[in-house]
Amino acid sequence: MLAFGMILLMVGSSLQDQCSRMIQLSISTSRNQTGHWHTYVMWDQLPSQSLEFDNKEIAPTSLDLSQRVRGCSAVEIVSMETRLVTPPPRAGLGYFSVTGVGRYKFNSTAVPWETARKTCSDEGGHLAVIRSKQQQDFLKSLFARHPSIEKTTWAGAAWLGFTDQYSEGDFITVLGESYAEIGYSNWESGRPNNHVYEGFKEDSDCGALLRSGLVIDLPCSAKYAFICEQDFDFSMVQKRGKYVANNVQYS
Repeated sequence: MLAFGMILLMVGSSLQDQCSRMIQLSISTSRNQTGHWHTYVMWDQLPSQSLEFDNKEIAPTSLDLSQRVRGCSAVEIVSMETRLVTPPPRAGLGYFSVTGVGRYKFNSTAVPWETARKTCSDEGGHLAVIRSKQQQDFLKSLFARHPSIEKTTWAGAAWLGFTDQYSEGDFITVLGESYAEIGYSNWESGRPNNHVYEGFKEDSDCGALLRSGLVIDLPCSAKYAFICEQDFDFSMVQKRGKYVANNVQYS
């Protein structure tokens, strides 16, 4: 004889409609054909319904618990397996979360490339690295929301996370990857060209995004707005806290 029971609990709580969140807990118990009882518990915390684009949860929290009881004579053996899946931390203040793309923050304070790199790192992220057309299009649209940048060398560019200042022509990302091997690049025609601009003592060694969505190399000491990126995988951010590229250690 097969017996089956289920308890389903749904709890909804909200301070405001735009901050509502649903928690769902289900417990099911069943007896299989051999007479063994199985209990399954599933916990789902559904994504926030916030209208704030940069405050939405990326994924629900899921808890799976399975219990199995086996009886043999007067001896019972209970085994239990639990799996907990949690979403990554919510995006930092000012970051936009885009499912399948990433988390990004546009900083309109114009600074040199190294200052931009350190600012992003201090926030638990890194200067943005474009890896797909979808990502490029989103960053282009993010840039378009800031038509004017104060005290900048040029309002038409924003720093990205790649440079060849340590080995000419060998561009690497701020994550220590070869820029040529990340799988996507869309340079402006004629770039990179290591151009030396009037008023700068160095050539063009640091990567930036143009308003057109294309990328360009510019003098690292120039002051531009910049785009920070936070990984969905928080553990990856922690592991990338320090890395070495071409004998240069970042932190």
